[in-house]
Amino acid sequence: AADQGDTIAQLSIGTALANGDGTPRDDAEAARYFRLAADKGLAEAQFNLAILLRNTRNRGPAGKGQALSRLEAARYLRLAADQGQVDALYDLALSYAQTDQ
Repeated sequence: AADQGDTIAQLSIGTALANGDGTPRDDAEAARYFRLAADKGLAEAQFNLAILLRNTRNRGPAGKGQALSRLEAARYLRLAADQGQVDALYDLALSYAQTDQ
């Protein structure tokens, strides 16, 4: 179903891969599935992709890729928040509050 474009299936597979539920953890493949659903407008996938990109960035070596991941994470977080996804709204508010300090 995920390969046929079912966004809920894409979200489910991405979540399983991100958490290592029933499969080895694979952040790159999780991001691919989250991105498929996120680019079709699924807010939960947008939020999950934003968090995955942000957390992956924090684990890797510093460099240009990290800056791009941070920007991409912020973009997907904003997309999810714009749809009213509660966790995205909360994270966005926290990031604004931390910026003001």
